[in-house]
Parts: sequence; structure tokens; C-alpha cells
Amino acid sequence: MSTPPEPSSSRRLPSLLGVEAFVAVGRAQSFSRAAEQLNLTVSALSKRVAGLEALVGEALFLRSGASLSFTPRGLSLFAELSPIVDELGRILAPPAKAESGKLVLHLPTSLAALWLIGELRNFHDTHPGLDLKIETGPHVTRHKRGAVDAAIRYGLGNWEDVKAERLIDGALAVFAAEPLDGEALSKTPLLGVSGAEDAWHGFFDELGMSAAPSEPHIFENAQLMLEAAASGLGAALAPRILALPYLKAGRLTQADLPVLDLGRAFYFVAEPRRWEEEPIRQLREWLCARAKVSNSAL
Repeated sequence: MSTPPEPSSSRRLPSLLGVEAFVAVGRAQSFSRAAEQLNLTVSALSKRVAGLEALVGEALFLRSGASLSFTPRGLSLFAELSPIVDELGRILAPPAKAESGKLVLHLPTSLAALWLIGELRNFHDTHPGLDLKIETGPHVTRHKRGAVDAAIRYGLGNWEDVKAERLIDGALAVFAAEPLDGEALSKTPLLGVSGAEDAWHGFFDELGMSAAPSEPHIFENAQLMLEAAASGLGAALAPRILALPYLKAGRLTQADLPVLDLGRAFYFVAEPRRWEEEPIRQLREWLCARAKVSNSAL
């Protein structure tokens, strides 16, 4: 009969100092250079690596004179532990100094172009001491100090890696250059966004309508999709906040169809441990205030 695996809670964990030493040596490919980087003697560094080797049960480096290389086990362990050491460094980094006033906010390209850019003059006027940099692109899953300090995400608001506060309603409505009803929609080309190709299927299913026979034409982002709709190329399904500039300009009309509310919205998100840092708090409160104004117009 096979022996059951040892419970993880009773297994001996390696010393973090030993792991740090091992990764430092692996990156430097030298005990002396790694010792200098960690402000240790070569002897102290060697003892830490030896402790990890004792725990693993085999050598992790091959030493031949001045030459140093990984053993097969050392190489595989280095590949797994190196990113963990980097992540620990990120997690344990001291909070940014509030007086720096520098922030990087990441958000979807379309929301930046169709909403936030128009609000930034107000931000600069009311927060002259904050240096805000805008980054746009696909959904960000990891925040890194100095790269992304906070973000605006679209979803249900239940992300485990960040704390979230709801900003703007994200219910989906149908927009086109000309007025549409259900019958006209069934004969109109559909336009969609990369990453949300199934949105139209969900729309038809939720509203009990017969789906159009053709698959939607997919665009890189919602702004391009709405621009195509405004040019008469078809019907777009999007949150009203994104279509608002087109509606105000008379380039799009909202179809005479129900709005599809799947509970999604745009949320301000940041790491829980940084939530109350002064620059992030100021940015969050400003975004919430501007979002309240925008929501009243939806």
C-alpha cells in the first residue's frame, strides 16, 4: 500500500534567505558577485546556499575552479524560484511616499478616448500637485509600482487581486447611425469588439430574440466599433458611457431595444495595501465624483 503524501502544513519550508542567496548566485553566475550584491561574505552566502541544497537533497551548482553552472535540478529550481523572489520583493516593497504625487493609471483605450480625456482638464485644475500618467491597453492583471499604480477595469468588480470601487454603469445598449427596432436589427450587420465576441449572442439570449444570421464584424476596441457604427456599417453593442460623445454629436442613435444589464460596470481598482495612499485616494475620489456626473447623463 502506498504511503499517503505528507500534509503540506507539516513539510519543512526553505529559508527565504537561502532562496534569495540561491537566486542571486544563479543570476550572477558567481558566488563572489552575488555576495557583493547582498552585502554578505562569500562564506555566509555559501552557507545559505548549502542549507537550501541540504533541504533539497542534492547539489544545485556545479563548481569547477572559477567556473560555475547549474545542475539539472538547480536549473529547474532556479526557473521556478526566480519569479517568486521578484514577486516577494514587489509584495514587501515599502509603500510609495505620498509626497511623490506621481501616479500611473491604466484603463481601456476606448474609455480613455471617449470619457477620461475630456475630464483631465478638471483633474489638472483641481489637483495641480499630482502628476498623472495615463496608460491604455488590454486588461491589466498585475499592478507594479511605478508601472501601474491604479486602473479602471470593466467587469463584475469581484477581482481577488485588487480592491475595487464602482465608477460607471456598464449596461449594454445597441447603437447605430439610424434608428433601429428589433425587426430592423435582424437585418443589420453586427459589430463587436475583440475579447467580447460572444456579447451579441448573450444579448439575443437574454432578451429572447432571434439572433441575426451573420457573425459580428470584430474590431480591436470599442471606439473603432462605434466609429464604424457611426459611419453606417452596422449596429454596435456597448456601454452607454462610450457612445455618449457620438449621441451628443448626433452621429449615433440608441436603438429602441431593451438595455442588457449583466451586472458589469467600470471600476476603479488598486492594491488593497495602497488603497489609502494619498495620491491614490485623491485620484479615486476625483474619479468617483466625475463618474457620478457622467452617470447622471446616462
